[in-house]
Amino acid sequence: MNNAFTPSEPEIKRAQDVVLAFRDAQAKGRSVVALGSKMIDPPVVQRALRTIELAIAAGRLATDWDAPSVALSAAKGLCAGKEDSSASPQNDKRTEA
Repeated sequence: MNNAFTPSEPEIKRAQDVVLAFRDAQAKGRSVVALGSKMIDPPVVQRALRTIELAIAAGRLATDWDAPSVALSAAKGLCAGKEDSSASPQNDKRTEA
């Protein structure tokens, strides 16, 4: 993979922080969380998940990093507007491009 398209170490760390903060927020029944002075909502988490996927594909991050696959799947589902039992009753029908 071309290094120009590979996430840098700071980008990978930030993506991990975003996903972990979001996972913790989900465990508390929230769909938005603050990380430092920034609000983290599902679109931000989706970008972070993509960064993590790229880092794994490039061999810069282990597939078994600190976020269990269940949490990643839940975050992807929420980011895609899919419901789970802990989500709000509102059904968002957005689709991914």
